[in-house]
Amino acid sequence: MKIVGIAMVAWALGCAAYVVTLRTMFNQGMSSGDLRAVLFWSAAAALITAPLVFVPVMFRLRDRSATWIVFVLRGATLGFAPVLVLASIFGFGRNIARALISPEVGLFCIAFGTFGAVFGAGFHAAYCRSPVDHPSHAASGTGDPAERLK
Repeated sequence: MKIVGIAMVAWALGCAAYVVTLRTMFNQGMSSGDLRAVLFWSAAAALITAPLVFVPVMFRLRDRSATWIVFVLRGATLGFAPVLVLASIFGFGRNIARALISPEVGLFCIAFGTFGAVFGAGFHAAYCRSPVDHPSHAASGTGDPAERLK
């Protein structure tokens, strides 16, 4: 269940990044209807892509003993997947190059880049062993937390 909590926090921070970027870069606010639409569609995209894209990639990175920054960067890069889901739902499609440079898609890229980075960092914190717990430290005697306190 940790992964669900990580995804929820990542989604909330991604939505916050969307709103802050809209306010700071475009000097625009949002109506309550627009906010509800952003929350609904970003949640839908996250629900589709988190289990199908983010989770498998993160577990594969864990198996390869990747560092924290790799999780963050890979997550941010994977943030483009939910944007493609939204672009296909809304049919930005006839001219994909034009759609990908639209302000709306840019805002969703920022939101899901944030989502991915937070998801990657949270996944690493929750599912990757610290260096102290790594088996290579067991032989040196530094793997036991009680030993480190002496």
